[in-house]
Amino acid sequence: MDLQTKHCKTFKILYLGRITVQKGIEYLINTAKIVCDYEKNVQFVIVGEGDLMQYMIDRVIELKIEDKFIFTGWLKGQEVEDAYSMSDIHILPSFSEPFGLTPLEASRKGCVNVITKQSGVAEVFNNCLKMDYWDTQEAANKIISLIRYSELREEMKEKAYEELKGFSWDKPAKKVINIYKKVLGV
Repeated sequence: MDLQTKHCKTFKILYLGRITVQKGIEYLINTAKIVCDYEKNVQFVIVGEGDLMQYMIDRVIELKIEDKFIFTGWLKGQEVEDAYSMSDIHILPSFSEPFGLTPLEASRKGCVNVITKQSGVAEVFNNCLKMDYWDTQEAANKIISLIRYSELREEMKEKAYEELKGFSWDKPAKKVINIYKKVLGV
């Protein structure tokens, strides 16, 4: 076990998005319960709002892990940047996510990511840990590994940052422009 984990650092695990069914909120709560059973120095930061907000709050109280959660509501601008910067791990538990930019934004700010295999971003982003949305034990294991093994965290952080350098809106934009040109016969 990494000494940093054993002594006093609180690891912040960030979720940023709408609090709705398709975002996998129930799975996130169940994952958090497992993580909290093994790791005492964790805090889940939930940024966003949605129709399941009250359900989430009630569920964390029911599981007796409310002291491990902060619900911020909607944040914007610099507040979002600060949430990423203060976090260690970002989780994307969605089972219906056409793409999902938050893992890329999180990596840019130094977070490591645990994302669902079912998200669109999982098809193009390699330097993150991937899980099935429904497998809360697998998600918890990945989060606990990131907490306990600083070498894993640091390597993933560095490789993700390098991978981000290869992402650009220019390539997809040029493809779309070329498709339009073909369709219009230009």
